[in-house]
Amino acid sequence: MIKESNINIITEVICPVAVQRAIKISAQTAVTKLKLQEIELNIIVTTQTALRRLNKTYRQKDKSTDVLSFLYDQPPVGEIYLSLAQARVQAKKYELSLVSEVSKLVIHGLVHLAGYDHETDKQWRTMKVWEERILKDLPRL
Repeated sequence: MIKESNINIITEVICPVAVQRAIKISAQTAVTKLKLQEIELNIIVTTQTALRRLNKTYRQKDKSTDVLSFLYDQPPVGEIYLSLAQARVQAKKYELSLVSEVSKLVIHGLVHLAGYDHETDKQWRTMKVWEERILKDLPRL
């Protein structure tokens, strides 16, 4: 199991303690399931504006998004940027708790860090299988 100190949560916005706990537990579960124990992981909870700027800079998409992942090789460091405001919007839309939606986004980001993408239908289905496996293993949050 990954050492807890290898998962860092950085909050650039006010983030409820229950959400921070869900982020940590979701990340630990996904890291274990995806066999990413060697990764140093930073999860940055930030604004929609920050995510839009990152999306435009690194993906050439000038629009908001909910989560972005970046992997750096040496040493293996992963960063997941998560928009808490967008997570709130999506939680309401999908009739989920904020904790559940944030957990899904963290897991989605980690599946990307494990090398999976969703550019094609086949890739999307593979990602969904991984996400569902990890969600199934989460303790009740």
